[in-house]
Amino acid sequence: MRVVIVGNGPAAIAALESFRKIDSSSEVTLVSKEATPFYSPCPLAEYVEDSVPRERLFLREPDFYSSLGVRTRLGQAATALDTVTRRLTMCAPPGCGRT
Repeated sequence: MRVVIVGNGPAAIAALESFRKIDSSSEVTLVSKEATPFYSPCPLAEYVEDSVPRERLFLREPDFYSSLGVRTRLGQAATALDTVTRRLTMCAPPGCGRT
């Protein structure tokens, strides 16, 4: 089976972790327009003020995705899904959505 998870927020990470608990061998790709790993936006203000180190923003270990055997497409937005052909269209911001 091939699975694509769109997004990299709490719901996507919960879906990924839950899926891996029941299926450790299927091909999983995670697509997110954010170019960074899963993080908490709560301490961003403190990070900008330089009172919180960058690594404290992230909510999983650096090897989180690879330890689960997940291919990531960080920095790429999902723009369309064709359920008939089972194709996901992506683009890399900031060019997404330009006409």
